[in-house]
Amino acid sequence: VVVDTRGPWANQALSEGDRPFWPIRFVKAFNLVVDRRLEDVAIALRSKNSSRQFFFVPRGDHTAIGTEYYDCDSPEATVSEIEIAAFLREINSLTPELNLTGADVCTIDCGVLPGIYGAAKAPSLIGSERILRKGRVVKVLSTKYTTFLAQARKVLEQAEALF
Repeated sequence: VVVDTRGPWANQALSEGDRPFWPIRFVKAFNLVVDRRLEDVAIALRSKNSSRQFFFVPRGDHTAIGTEYYDCDSPEATVSEIEIAAFLREINSLTPELNLTGADVCTIDCGVLPGIYGAAKAPSLIGSERILRKGRVVKVLSTKYTTFLAQARKVLEQAEALF
Protein backbone atom coordinates (compact mmCIF):
# COMPACT_ATOMS: atom_id res chain seq x y z
CA VAL A 1 0.00 0.00 0.00
CA VAL A 2 1.28 3.47 -0.89
CA VAL A 3 0.03 6.45 1.09
CA ASP A 4 0.45 9.64 -0.92
CA THR A 5 0.41 12.84 1.14
CA ARG A 6 2.06 15.22 -1.33
CA GLY A 7 -0.60 17.89 -0.97
CA PRO A 8 -0.77 20.21 -3.97
CA TRP A 9 1.75 17.98 -5.80
CA ALA A 10 -0.60 14.95 -5.62
CA ASN A 11 -1.27 14.83 -9.36
CA GLN A 12 2.34 15.22 -10.49
CA ALA A 13 3.34 11.54 -10.45
CA LEU A 14 0.53 10.14 -12.55
CA SER A 15 1.25 7.30 -14.94
CA GLU A 16 0.51 7.82 -18.59
CA GLY A 17 -3.24 7.63 -19.13
CA ASP A 18 -4.09 8.19 -15.47
CA ARG A 19 -6.58 10.89 -14.67
CA PRO A 20 -5.92 13.33 -11.84
CA PHE A 21 -7.50 12.40 -8.53
CA TRP A 22 -8.69 15.97 -8.03
CA PRO A 23 -8.26 19.25 -9.87
CA ILE A 24 -5.74 20.89 -7.56
CA ARG A 25 -4.20 24.34 -7.57
CA PHE A 26 -1.56 25.89 -5.39
CA VAL A 27 -2.67 28.22 -2.60
CA LYS A 28 -0.02 30.22 -0.78
CA ALA A 29 -0.63 30.39 2.97
CA PHE A 30 1.29 32.49 5.44
CA ASN A 31 1.32 33.51 9.06
CA LEU A 32 3.11 36.50 10.50
CA VAL A 33 5.04 36.18 13.73
CA VAL A 34 5.25 39.49 15.55
CA ASP A 35 7.79 40.55 18.12
CA ARG A 36 5.21 40.92 20.88
CA ARG A 37 3.34 38.51 23.10
CA LEU A 38 -0.23 39.69 22.64
CA GLU A 39 -2.09 37.13 24.79
CA ASP A 40 -1.29 34.35 27.23
CA VAL A 41 -3.61 31.94 25.40
CA ALA A 42 -4.51 31.32 21.78
CA ILE A 43 -7.51 33.29 20.56
CA ALA A 44 -9.47 33.59 17.33
CA LEU A 45 -11.17 36.71 16.02
CA ARG A 46 -13.58 37.06 13.11
CA SER A 47 -12.86 39.81 10.61
CA LYS A 48 -15.55 42.41 10.04
CA ASN A 49 -14.32 43.01 6.49
CA SER A 50 -14.22 39.46 5.16
CA SER A 51 -15.95 37.32 7.84
CA ARG A 52 -12.78 35.24 7.98
CA GLN A 53 -11.39 34.01 11.24
CA PHE A 54 -7.83 34.77 12.30
CA PHE A 55 -5.85 33.18 15.10
CA PHE A 56 -3.36 34.69 17.53
CA VAL A 57 -1.12 32.07 19.14
CA PRO A 58 1.62 32.82 21.71
CA ARG A 59 5.10 31.57 20.77
CA GLY A 60 7.39 32.41 23.67
CA ASP A 61 7.79 36.19 23.63
CA HIS A 62 6.18 36.39 20.18
CA THR A 63 2.73 35.84 18.66
CA ALA A 64 1.88 33.99 15.46
CA ILE A 65 -1.03 35.54 13.58
CA GLY A 66 -2.70 33.84 10.69
CA THR A 67 -3.59 32.72 8.26
CA GLU A 68 -3.65 34.67 5.00
CA TYR A 69 -4.20 32.94 1.64
CA TYR A 70 -3.40 33.86 -1.96
CA ASP A 71 -3.58 31.93 -5.19
CA CYS A 72 -0.16 31.18 -6.61
CA ASP A 73 1.08 29.68 -9.85
CA SER A 74 3.91 27.60 -8.44
CA PRO A 75 5.18 25.97 -5.26
CA GLU A 76 7.80 28.71 -4.95
CA ALA A 77 5.70 30.77 -2.53
CA THR A 78 7.09 34.05 -1.31
CA VAL A 79 5.33 36.86 0.52
CA SER A 80 5.50 40.40 -0.83
CA GLU A 81 5.59 43.63 1.16
CA ILE A 82 2.19 44.49 -0.35
CA GLU A 83 0.71 41.22 0.96
CA ILE A 84 2.19 41.80 4.42
CA ALA A 85 0.81 45.36 4.50
CA ALA A 86 -2.67 44.18 3.43
CA PHE A 87 -2.63 41.45 6.08
CA LEU A 88 -1.56 43.91 8.80
CA ARG A 89 -4.34 46.32 7.74
CA GLU A 90 -6.92 43.57 8.19
CA ILE A 91 -5.49 42.52 11.57
CA ASN A 92 -5.36 46.16 12.72
CA SER A 93 -9.01 46.58 11.72
CA LEU A 94 -9.79 43.77 14.18
CA THR A 95 -7.51 45.05 16.91
CA PRO A 96 -6.72 48.73 16.33
CA GLU A 97 -5.12 49.03 19.76
CA LEU A 98 -2.24 46.80 18.58
CA ASN A 99 -1.28 49.13 15.73
CA LEU A 100 0.98 46.48 14.17
CA THR A 101 3.43 47.56 11.47
CA GLY A 102 5.92 45.76 9.26
CA ALA A 103 8.60 46.57 11.85
CA ASP A 104 6.76 44.29 14.33
CA VAL A 105 7.08 41.26 12.01
CA CYS A 106 10.04 39.08 12.97
CA THR A 107 9.21 35.90 10.99
CA ILE A 108 6.94 34.82 8.19
CA ASP A 109 5.79 31.20 8.05
CA CYS A 110 4.90 30.50 4.42
CA GLY A 111 4.04 27.43 2.38
CA VAL A 112 1.63 26.04 -0.19
CA LEU A 113 -1.59 24.13 0.40
CA PRO A 114 -3.87 22.21 -1.95
CA GLY A 115 -6.66 24.38 -3.27
CA ILE A 116 -9.69 23.77 -5.42
CA TYR A 117 -11.02 25.66 -8.40
CA GLY A 118 -14.21 27.54 -7.74
CA ALA A 119 -16.16 30.63 -8.62
CA ALA A 120 -15.03 32.52 -5.51
CA LYS A 121 -12.53 35.33 -5.92
CA ALA A 122 -10.68 34.25 -2.79
CA PRO A 123 -8.63 31.05 -2.84
CA SER A 124 -10.62 27.97 -1.86
CA LEU A 125 -8.85 25.34 0.20
CA ILE A 126 -9.43 21.61 -0.06
CA GLY A 127 -10.79 21.72 3.48
CA SER A 128 -10.45 19.34 6.35
CA GLU A 129 -9.65 16.24 4.31
CA ARG A 130 -10.16 14.20 1.20
CA ILE A 131 -9.08 10.60 1.28
CA LEU A 132 -9.34 8.46 -1.83
CA ARG A 133 -8.26 4.87 -2.38
CA LYS A 134 -7.52 3.79 -5.93
CA GLY A 135 -6.13 0.29 -6.10
CA ARG A 136 -3.31 0.04 -3.57
CA VAL A 137 -2.76 3.81 -3.43
CA VAL A 138 -4.38 5.93 -0.75
CA LYS A 139 -4.21 9.64 -1.54
CA VAL A 140 -4.72 12.23 1.17
CA LEU A 141 -5.37 15.93 0.67
CA SER A 142 -5.87 18.19 3.63
CA THR A 143 -5.22 21.66 4.92
CA LYS A 144 -6.07 21.06 8.56
CA TYR A 145 -3.03 20.38 10.68
CA THR A 146 -5.21 20.26 13.79
CA THR A 147 -7.01 17.10 12.63
CA PHE A 148 -3.98 15.09 11.50
CA LEU A 149 -4.50 12.27 14.04
CA ALA A 150 -8.11 11.60 13.00
CA GLN A 151 -7.02 11.70 9.35
CA ALA A 152 -4.21 9.22 10.00
CA ARG A 153 -6.69 6.82 11.56
CA LYS A 154 -8.94 7.03 8.48
CA VAL A 155 -5.97 6.40 6.19
CA LEU A 156 -5.02 3.33 8.23
CA GLU A 157 -8.60 2.04 7.92
CA GLN A 158 -8.39 2.45 4.14
CA ALA A 159 -5.03 0.64 4.02
CA GLU A 160 -6.17 -2.15 6.34
CA ALA A 161 -9.22 -2.74 4.14
CA LEU A 162 -6.85 -3.98 1.43
CA PHE A 163 -5.71 -6.92 3.56
